[in-house]
Amino acid sequence: MLPKPDKKTEQLDLVETISEADKSRQKRQATLLFLFLTVGISLIFLIYRQAKNFNFQLPKLPSFSLNFSKAPSSFSPDFPLSWSIHVSTVGSTLYSFASPPALSPDFSQFKTPVTEAIAKQDLPQGVKVIEKQIFKDDSTQILSDISTPKISFRLYAQIPGDINQQSEAIQNYSRLAKDLYWYLIKQMESD
Repeated sequence: MLPKPDKKTEQLDLVETISEADKSRQKRQATLLFLFLTVGISLIFLIYRQAKNFNFQLPKLPSFSLNFSKAPSSFSPDFPLSWSIHVSTVGSTLYSFASPPALSPDFSQFKTPVTEAIAKQDLPQGVKVIEKQIFKDDSTQILSDISTPKISFRLYAQIPGDINQQSEAIQNYSRLAKDLYWYLIKQMESD
């Protein structure tokens, strides 16, 4: 008769085979887990780096400006009818005005600038004014070169009669220079 197989030996073989299968499955799981952790951590750092350099701003929407007031296309200065006026921008042909229309004064006759410019009275601070005057028996001629970083223009006026610092002609000339200055500044900004 043959010896009976030992039950303990069979059980050990069965346990060892199950253990080998479990061990290989655990090794695969551990390898996959480490692989996913490595890739996951690398992805997290990559996303962090990209997000750190990303500028979170909403897109700028276009701005709309509705202006229902119609600006006058031309400017006609307000001055006494007895005056002769010539206005022109320096360095460009933005604006030119003469009354009477054929007036083209000789600016070379103006020599020495005055210390107190009449045109400067109503203009903002920082506006540079170089003014020259010629007094004759029957009229006064004033030439003002008015300039800012944005615009430069020349204002010439021939005023009949003798004027003094208190006369209405001085106030009219100063107001004319101010009105022209603001008109030309607005024209520059609208272009």
